[in-house]
Amino acid sequence: MKLRSHDSTAATVAGILFVVIVAAVIRLWGVSWGLPYTYHADEPVNLTRTLDMLQRRSVDPEFYNYPPFFYYVEAGGQLAYYGVGSLSGEFSSIDDISLPESQTLANGRLGNPNSLLAGRMISVALGIGAVGIVFASILAVTSSMSGAVVGSLLLALGPLAVRQTRFMTPDALATFFVAAVLALSFLIYRRSRMLDYIGAGIAIGLAGSSKYHVAVVAVAVVVAHIMRTEARFYRDPKIYVSGAIAAGTFLATSFIIFFDLPAFWAEFAWKQGAYSGSGGGGIDSLWFYVQAIGTETGPLLLLIPFGFLLLRTRGETIVAVAFAVVYLVVIAMFVLRFERHVLPALPAIAMAVGFGVAGLYDVVRAWTSERSPVEGRFIVGTAIISLLVAASVPLSSTFSDGQRYSSDERADARAFVNTLPAGSRILVDGYSPFVEPGRFDVVPTGFVVTDTSDPALYDYVTVAELGSGRFLDDPQRYPIQSSGFDDRFASFCTVGFFAGPPWQMVLASDCPEG
Repeated sequence: MKLRSHDSTAATVAGILFVVIVAAVIRLWGVSWGLPYTYHADEPVNLTRTLDMLQRRSVDPEFYNYPPFFYYVEAGGQLAYYGVGSLSGEFSSIDDISLPESQTLANGRLGNPNSLLAGRMISVALGIGAVGIVFASILAVTSSMSGAVVGSLLLALGPLAVRQTRFMTPDALATFFVAAVLALSFLIYRRSRMLDYIGAGIAIGLAGSSKYHVAVVAVAVVVAHIMRTEARFYRDPKIYVSGAIAAGTFLATSFIIFFDLPAFWAEFAWKQGAYSGSGGGGIDSLWFYVQAIGTETGPLLLLIPFGFLLLRTRGETIVAVAFAVVYLVVIAMFVLRFERHVLPALPAIAMAVGFGVAGLYDVVRAWTSERSPVEGRFIVGTAIISLLVAASVPLSSTFSDGQRYSSDERADARAFVNTLPAGSRILVDGYSPFVEPGRFDVVPTGFVVTDTSDPALYDYVTVAELGSGRFLDDPQRYPIQSSGFDDRFASFCTVGFFAGPPWQMVLASDCPEG
C-alpha cells in the first residue's frame, strides 16, 4: 500500500514552511532568557560537563546521569561557537571559554553567555525538526492539510513543547528521535520494508542514547509490526534486525560508558533510585502527567477518538496512542516528577490529534454533503470556530511564557540586593538572584528551609518562590520545612519583596524601626 501524498506540492511546501517558521519564531522569543545569568537547574551542569570534556580533549563526559551521546551533540554546538569566536579573535583555544560560575541551585553566572546560547540553539533546532516530522507524517498518512497543520502547530505552539525546547537539556534531542521513530513506525505499518525497520532501529538507539528511558519508544515499532504481520509477527526477521540495530546504535553512540562501567552503574543506579524509589510514583504521578498533557493540548485532545473512526488513520492512531500510554505509565513510576518528562510523548499526541482532525473533516464533509449549502457553511464555520477556541487555551499559556522568558525576572531583586551594605553575610536560597561574591560574604545553600546553620550568622537571607518557596507556599504538604523556617527566622523581617512571577524575597536580621 502506497503512502498518501497531498495533491499540491506547492501547498505542501507552503504548509511545512508555515509551521516551521511559526515553531522557530516562538522558540527564539525568549531563547536568551536570563543571560548572562543561569536560571535553570540543569543547564549549568550540562554546559560544564560539555566544556570540561572538550577542554580535557576527551570523549568521556565523566557524568552518566544522561547518556554520553547528549554531550557529544552539545559538543558540536560548543565547537561551532568556538570556531566563530576564534575567527573573530575572541578565542585562541577552546580553554578560553569559561565554565559557568554556579552559586547555588539554578543560580549562576556566565563569563561567555553565548556558550549557553549555542547549546540552547541546538534544542531549538531539534524542536523545530520534530515539528516538521509531525507535519510530514500526518500529511503522508491522511493527505489532509488541515490535519497536518493543526497537529504540527500543536507541537509548534504548545507551551510545554516550546518551553522545554529552549533549554540546553536532552529533552529536545530525545523528542526529535521519538518523532522519527513514530514516523518510521507508520511506514512499517503501511509497507513493512527492511529499510524502514533499519531506520527505526537507528532512531530507537539514538532516542535511548538521548535519555535512557526514552528507548521505550520501541513499543511503537513493535505495535506497528504486529498489526502489519498479524499472526506471523514473531516469524518475521525484520523486527529482530531492528532490535539488533537499536542496541548496536546505542552501544556505538554511548560507547564510552563501557570503559568505566563502575562509575556508570553508580550514577545510573543513583539516578534510578532517585526516580523510582519508594514513596512516590503511581496514580498520583500518572494524573500529574495527564494534567500536563491536558494543559498542553486543551480541548484539542478530544479530537483523538476521530482518528479511530476511519480505516485510513486507525492503525497509525493506535501506534501513536499505544506509545503515549506506555510511556506515561513508565514515567509515572518515577518518584521525582517534572513536566519535562512528558515532552517525548508530545509528538505522538500531536500526531494522534492530527489524525483526529482528518477524521473529523471527513465526518463533517459527509454530513454537510447531505444538507443545503447554507447549512453546510454553518456546520463548517462552527467546526472551525470550535477548533480556534480550543487552541486558544494552550496558546494563552505559550504567549504568557514568551513574555516571561523575554524579560529578566530577577533583575529587580538583584538590583535591590546590590544596595545592601558591602560585606554583609548573606544566606542564598536556590533560584535566587545572583549575589556578587566580591561585594558580599555569600553563603549558598540548596534550600534555606532545609539549612541547619545558625540564623544568627547571617545579616540577610534570600528566599525564592521556586526554591524554598515551594515548601513555604504549601505548609500542609511540608509542615516540617515551613514551621522550621518560621521558627528559625522568627526575628528576621522582610525588607524586600518582588512579586515576579516567580516571587523573590529578602529577609534581614536587623529590622528597621517602624
